[in-house]
Amino acid sequence: MRPEFEQLLKSGLYHKESIPHSNERDAMNFLLYEVKYDCYCPMCGKESLFIKESQVKPTIGSPTYDAPRIGNKTYSLEFYCTRSRDHCLLFFLKTELSLDGNIYLTKIGQFPSTADITNEDTKKYVKVLGRERSREFNKAIGLDSHGVGIGSFVYLRRIFENLIEEAHNEAKGETDWNEEEYLRARMNEKVGLLREHLPEFLVQHKSLYSILSKGIHELSEEECLEMFPIVRNGIELILDEKIEKIEKDKKVAEASRSIEALYNKHK
Repeated sequence: MRPEFEQLLKSGLYHKESIPHSNERDAMNFLLYEVKYDCYCPMCGKESLFIKESQVKPTIGSPTYDAPRIGNKTYSLEFYCTRSRDHCLLFFLKTELSLDGNIYLTKIGQFPSTADITNEDTKKYVKVLGRERSREFNKAIGLDSHGVGIGSFVYLRRIFENLIEEAHNEAKGETDWNEEEYLRARMNEKVGLLREHLPEFLVQHKSLYSILSKGIHELSEEECLEMFPIVRNGIELILDEKIEKIEKDKKVAEASRSIEALYNKHK
């Protein structure tokens, strides 16, 4: 499956993907023929492989030989869980041909919701967000899945601000810390002051906060929905980096204790 098609399935309602006209055959194969999709199955309660069966009988030995041309239509895509055919994911997609020659695929319906499918994936972030912030992260995903873009940005920005405040609390314990300078600083300046206490990805992409703020105050629901997968991915990369650090620090501490014990035993 092409990445843009997989992104479309993972995104919330009304997310739109642009496909070059040169890839029309790929789009039609995705819409009409067999497709495999790995994701969490809410009914099984675990990761599973889903398969969408072919809706058109192939001819001349090739599923692309007689593929119909794409147009302004609505398609229903039903994926069956390989563990149980009773477990299925249903997506409704609208296709449009634009004047610039591109093809647009928009998700206009889904069951179960994106939140139901992806919330399991976010459980790992409880260890770095805590339960309250983790619930807010899931609320952001849920709002996006129901077509609420601006509200989803509010919760993502709260998570970003919480990460900054955690780093601030760590930095305040340093002897050379200048609290007055920090309180006067804007967010991008605060990130610079806290760079030693923040994930590298956040420091490199501190503009993420500006994007979230602009989305809340200036952009439309549609613009926020279009941008949500990108900003969510940015937040997740920041959280992944924090998890990696926690696991590395734990491993280093355990190794240090073991080596020290081994040394004391044989010195």
